Amino acid sequence: MSAAHPFRSGARYPGRTVRSRRALAQALLLCVLASGESGAQLTSASAAALGFADSYLALASGADAPAWSPARLAMRGSPHLEVRVLPVRVIAGLHVVTLGVVAAYLDTIVPVEFNRGYVGRITGEVSERGTSGFEGTVLAVSRGRFAMQFASLGRSLQRIAPDPAILERFGDPASEGRLTFAGARYDVAVSSTVALSYAQPVAPKHLAIRGHSIAIGATVKYTVGHALIVGEDRGSLLTRTPLELGIDFPVIASDTIFDTPEHKGDGVGLDVGAAWTFGRWSTAVAIRNIVNTFRWNSSEFIFRPGTARFTRDSAVADFDAQSFVHAPAHLRARLRELTWRPTLGAGVAFRPRRKLVIAADVRRDLGDGLEIAPRTHAGVGVEYRAIPELPIRAGVAAVTDGMQYASGAGIDYRSLSLSLAVARRTTSVGGATIGMLSLAFVRR
Repeated sequence: MSAAHPFRSGARYPGRTVRSRRALAQALLLCVLASGESGAQLTSASAAALGFADSYLALASGADAPAWSPARLAMRGSPHLEVRVLPVRVIAGLHVVTLGVVAAYLDTIVPVEFNRGYVGRITGEVSERGTSGFEGTVLAVSRGRFAMQFASLGRSLQRIAPDPAILERFGDPASEGRLTFAGARYDVAVSSTVALSYAQPVAPKHLAIRGHSIAIGATVKYTVGHALIVGEDRGSLLTRTPLELGIDFPVIASDTIFDTPEHKGDGVGLDVGAAWTFGRWSTAVAIRNIVNTFRWNSSEFIFRPGTARFTRDSAVADFDAQSFVHAPAHLRARLRELTWRPTLGAGVAFRPRRKLVIAADVRRDLGDGLEIAPRTHAGVGVEYRAIPELPIRAGVAAVTDGMQYASGAGIDYRSLSLSLAVARRTTSVGGATIGMLSLAFVRR
């Protein structure tokens, strides 16, 4: 009879007790599956918006208005009918952080199976830092002052590995030989939203006669949460003398299998907005999630302690799934907080010439909640049409802890509008490249 594998559940390693079953590896697999940009659960359906570095509040119209300001549906010049099918935005910003000299110490005290399968994921040997994601709109349609949109998004934020400079200092003989993982975390969220928008003109007659266009609007949306993973460090530490690694990285996760759409939480949200256009100027304001009832269903979640201690003489680890009721109080409270944050936004656009448009936006997320996009945004974008059918776009924005630079182009041919845009964002968790392609059928 063959000997039991030393790191399977219930097996024994000489002088060590180990309890684990691929837990953390499975959790990180979901991070890959959620491999997107909008500050709320309703995603932008226009690549033109990305070309403006997402400074688009005063320009969005037609099928893209629900994601920005629903009041724009009633602005002069808004299309009579617009249909967008399967526009997709992708964010790719994960990069590997290797342990270098630290790996030699881990190889001394951590069994190979743990070092490659679990511990390395947390300490950084095979870890990644940054963001990744997708945003997709299955269908967005506007007709007159009404619009509807069905969209999905997935986002992964990983800050698990220590900063590379900290890793280098750990290997310096003159250093203390202490490596902490303060601030290490990863979040994954996947959701779908269906929304219905309406705008109502409200310009007084004397202003309407003079060419003013004023409207208010609202978007009602229903969101289903498909998956959520939240993990954060609670005091993990690697010391050189004595050589010891202690891990405390608890995780809560939805018990999600991606064979079919999962329902792990839901709720209703309300966005409101107002818009004004006169001559060459346009402005818009919006409040997203002024009402939001979304909550995750705690009965659909599991808890993994994520604890381990490795020395030269012993090892013990616990990454097994447990009932969510066993999760620490701070994690149970954290799940209640992980909803969609209210967002305040304002934008202005100016057309100094027929071929040129300049737009600027400011946005701010309020309170705690899911970290789907940067909390703050202040940016400006331009569009130039040397040839009326070939717009060229560029934009720059200051976002939370970083910057975003974007460019894009489009082709408008009769009733078809094709747009492509790319952007580069730098934040405290690293850089990310964003790309988007959208195609619309438009009838003026």
